[in-house]
Amino acid sequence: MSPTSLFHETMAEAIANEAMNEIVQDTISPMPFDATSLSLRTQKKLLSKISSRAVVKHFITEEAARLFDNFYRFLKHYYSKAVSEKVVKNMIKIVMKLGLLARYDQFTEDEQPQLTSFQQQLHTLSLTVISFGTVPFSYDRIHLLRLMQGALAELLPIVRRHLSEKSVGRIQMVFDHISKPAVLDGLFNMNSEHSALRDQMLSDLELLIDINEL
Repeated sequence: MSPTSLFHETMAEAIANEAMNEIVQDTISPMPFDATSLSLRTQKKLLSKISSRAVVKHFITEEAARLFDNFYRFLKHYYSKAVSEKVVKNMIKIVMKLGLLARYDQFTEDEQPQLTSFQQQLHTLSLTVISFGTVPFSYDRIHLLRLMQGALAELLPIVRRHLSEKSVGRIQMVFDHISKPAVLDGLFNMNSEHSALRDQMLSDLELLIDINEL
């Protein structure tokens, strides 16, 4: 991994430790004492003791890490370094928390339709982003925002049932920053200075779809 990567070991440790330390505390109400919740708590404790870099890899593929890296570099053209880092860190924390909840079947049967709907909307959004980034003059900001808002509307109720308002705030913060017209227009402008970076991100996005991560 490149030494200039956002995901060098020091930052990976910080992100993983913050996320893992919040997993159990971040639930809205105390978990009932049962085998599943105990397993979830135990997993959290075990993960906190092993290499934090390994923790990140446990939930985030190499392709996703590269995508986050490049998205961070892109965001720095529109926001300060600190804000760009915060956006990406919030994205990583949510991915890790949802990944752990899914791994231990914390989503109820009643939540499955909404979870499936979110996954489908995220898949459609990803395909649309790839299309807008590769087909000249296809970019439609209004349509893209509609898809983003639809995915957000499906995700927030699920998160509210399992995580704290702090996590809800993180998701909203990410959405607010990546949905700015200037950011979206800059990303999909075929003649922009970000075209090489965009192409790298789209390539990794396609790989994530191919390996059924999106």
